[in-house]
Amino acid sequence: MMHEYEINSKRVLNIWGRKFDIEIIFDCFEGEEISESQKNAFDDFIANFEKYTEEGKVRLEKKILAEYSSFMEEKQIKNIFKYVIPKMIYIPRSPINEKVVAVVCSFKFDEENDIAIKYIDGKVMDICEDYTIF
Repeated sequence: MMHEYEINSKRVLNIWGRKFDIEIIFDCFEGEEISESQKNAFDDFIANFEKYTEEGKVRLEKKILAEYSSFMEEKQIKNIFKYVIPKMIYIPRSPINEKVVAVVCSFKFDEENDIAIKYIDGKVMDICEDYTIF
C-alpha cells in the first residue's frame, strides 16, 4: 500500500484500543528527501500495525514492571495509559536499509525524555528511554 509521505504530518491511529492523533516524523535534514528505506519502513509498519504495536506493548509492560514497579501501586499493568501515552511515530534514516521505526510515548516516570518502542525489520529490538539515540 502506498502512502502520501510528508516529513512531518499527523494521523489518527488506534493504538492499544484507543485513538490518538499521532505525529509522523521522518528524520531528514533540511532539503533532504524521505529515503526509500524510510518509506518502506513506514509502509511495513502501517501494514502490520496492530501486530507490531501489540508486541511492543508486551515488551513495554515488561520493562516498566521490571524497572519501575517500586514506584507503582499495582503489580501488573491493567491500563498501560496510566504510564505511557503514544505521541509520535519516528522513522530515522537507516544507513543499511533496515526498516527502523519507533513508537514514541510520553512516559510517567521520565517526562523529559519519553520512552520509545524501537522496531527493526518488524521486530521489537529495544525499549529506549531516549529515542534520539537511533
